[in-house]
Amino acid sequence: MKKTVFIGIFLLVSIAFAFSHVMADCYTGLSPVYTEKTAKSTGKNCIAKLDGDYDAGEARTAKVALNKGETYWAGANGCVRVKTISVAVLYSDGKVLAVKKGSSPRICFTAPAAGIYNFEVKAVALNGGYSWGTIDSCLVTKKCGVKKAQKVKKTPEKAEKK
Repeated sequence: MKKTVFIGIFLLVSIAFAFSHVMADCYTGLSPVYTEKTAKSTGKNCIAKLDGDYDAGEARTAKVALNKGETYWAGANGCVRVKTISVAVLYSDGKVLAVKKGSSPRICFTAPAAGIYNFEVKAVALNGGYSWGTIDSCLVTKKCGVKKAQKVKKTPEKAEKK
């Protein structure tokens, strides 16, 4: 009798734990982007946010106006369903300025010229068996350390001069 009750309680707790991870962790805001090691982004400081439910391979893009010489930070987090995310900043012609892939990618870059850029977030891969997952993302103006900033590709104009 005690063994049956123990097994029943164990199964009930296991099911509740699994359900909470599958359901509760996959809603916007529960995987907040951290713009500092301890500071959650409220979204108020974001120039662009591309939050929501993503299908595997789905990418979303927002056009953003960036200022020459200003440093920016972009990052994304996913719920337990999301395995790999890509965060990218592209020139208006689609060429890559900065990109990073991972489970919680972050990039820091300096805009080489003033203009309109594309902020792109993509659900590259989901964990086994899931058809969608939730991603929270943010692009902010931030002094995130030029020494640690991701290398920025030269603009087409600068490349032609050499």
